[in-house]
Amino acid sequence: MIAFPVPQEIANLRRSRLHKNAAKKGRTCSPKGLFLCDWSMFIINASEDLIPSKMIRTLYRIRWSIELVFKNWKSILKIQDS
Repeated sequence: MIAFPVPQEIANLRRSRLHKNAAKKGRTCSPKGLFLCDWSMFIINASEDLIPSKMIRTLYRIRWSIELVFKNWKSILKIQDS
């Protein structure tokens, strides 16, 4: 597991979303949830020798972009599991 602190602006945006979603459900935010807004965490099974920790964030962003492209293709081309 690798954890990176996020910039304060991002953490505040995450907290705002967390409060909004909790309010929708009539709940309050837990202290643990608010604390976790300060961090981006990744669970990987590759060693530090294979993928340096500084590269993890970049790879995750690229992977997420690819996931979104495939999701859009499935939607546009009407490809679904049978």
